[in-house]
Amino acid sequence: MANAIPEKTRMNTTLLENLAEVAKDAALLKGVLMRIQETPNSSELVTYAPFTLFPTPVPEAVFSQALAVQTHFNTLVDKISQDAEFLQDALAR
Repeated sequence: MANAIPEKTRMNTTLLENLAEVAKDAALLKGVLMRIQETPNSSELVTYAPFTLFPTPVPEAVFSQALAVQTHFNTLVDKISQDAEFLQDALAR
């Protein structure tokens, strides 16, 4: 599998640092944050949720497999979200 990020981009550390800063600012503006482990009940201290600057190459067979199960997975999530008794029981544990 070829590297999806051009060599010129990967070697330009200034560009990568600038992209990272812009991405972190965008994450902050969009609320892509999570509480830190040390203070899980406080909204005062947060960190960015993990994300990548560039798409991650995935083998075609794995991508096709994910596509094949996606509709079934979406249906499962939808049915679970509408089953109040199941949710109550599962979340009470």
